[in-house]
Amino acid sequence: AEVLIQNKLSRDKGFYFHVTIFSPPEVKDIVNKMAVEKGLSKSKASDEFRAEVEAFGLSDSGLKSLGLGKAEKGSDTAYFAVLEWPDAQDLRAKFGLGHFDFHTTIGFDKADVHGVRKNRSTLIRCHG
Repeated sequence: AEVLIQNKLSRDKGFYFHVTIFSPPEVKDIVNKMAVEKGLSKSKASDEFRAEVEAFGLSDSGLKSLGLGKAEKGSDTAYFAVLEWPDAQDLRAKFGLGHFDFHTTIGFDKADVHGVRKNRSTLIRCHG
């Protein structure tokens, strides 16, 4: 288990955890759309996107961990905290985005796993 956590710490260059709310391609699409619709430069549209996100006032008060999840893709395996966060789903919806599997990566073997579900269906069931 230690090697899984060490791989994550090496990738992130330190001991911290985050929750992705918007993927980089989603942010790019939102900013491009705002630039076109409002006649802004991409830089101004990016500033406006940040301002709208901040004005939303996202709170972590509704953030809930459901337990430990596991996902595999090819020969890679990742472990993560499966999260529910209604306020963050609402923020995504404000920008026309669909439901997202919020999670916090705890560790992985060779590489983190992307492009797979990380929701309650991936929770590790303990047998008592």
